Amino acid sequence: MIYQEKTYWAAEGPVPEPAKGRKGFIRRLISAPLSNWQRRKTIAALHQLSDATLADLGMSRGQIPDVVDGLIASGLTAASLRDVVTPRDRADA
Repeated sequence: MIYQEKTYWAAEGPVPEPAKGRKGFIRRLISAPLSNWQRRKTIAALHQLSDATLADLGMSRGQIPDVVDGLIASGLTAASLRDVVTPRDRADA
């Protein structure tokens, strides 16, 4: 009879999970179209404002895409931008 000694192996660090890469991939697949949709929606909302309101915000119509890209880069979304540009009489309602 052959005797085989049991060997217990222990990892020296975190063991990578194969599914972690897939979760990130799926998240990117979903977030890219969502981010693009939010960008388009924000640009459309700003285009609906009057020239006077845009001037009060410190921008012109030609600057809207650049301003939106800067807002997105800083972490603002269409929902938070809507809170910023909502007229005061509608905000109180």
